[in-house]
Amino acid sequence: MQTWDNEQVKTFLDVAKSSVYYSIYLTAFYTGMRRGEVLGLRWQDVEFEKSLQEVKKVGLTFKEPKSGKSRSITITPTLVMELKKLYKQQLTDKLLLGQEYQDLDLVFAQKNGKPIQPTEMARNYRKMVEISGLPYIRFHDLRHTHATLLLQQGVHPKVVSERLGHSTIGITMDTYTHVLPNMQKEAALQFEQLIK
Repeated sequence: MQTWDNEQVKTFLDVAKSSVYYSIYLTAFYTGMRRGEVLGLRWQDVEFEKSLQEVKKVGLTFKEPKSGKSRSITITPTLVMELKKLYKQQLTDKLLLGQEYQDLDLVFAQKNGKPIQPTEMARNYRKMVEISGLPYIRFHDLRHTHATLLLQQGVHPKVVSERLGHSTIGITMDTYTHVLPNMQKEAALQFEQLIK
């Protein structure tokens, strides 16, 4: 597992703004969703109405069925705005293409509505990483980057576990043990400041 720090994420996203897959990369970083979850996300999975009314405080909520349970991921206004832009573009594409548009209700789709080919996106992702000059990490490591950055910011592991869809907090803790030593040091320093 390899991850990027917050500055590296910003660098990548700045470069990736020129990519047709920018909204996918943004979603992966901001939610910690797996590639298959992102590419398979449908508009019916997005609580769009509620989110649009509460953009500043709550954002959108994704619900992803996993092992018979639903999973909700609250997102930020930045991602809400990106998804709204994408939704409007898809409406335009539907009007322009008419019956040629294959409406599968996908959030992330080709111009004609068909699913995005993972291999095509993977090629573009590799190209964006090369252009950015960053060390290469797998697309799946965007998920690990999301979790690592949250844990480093002091977000409770239970919340991170829920966002990732792990069945237990133990899986999250075992997976992200590399973050724990730094968290121990921070906790000790915070405690000392509290007592002084």
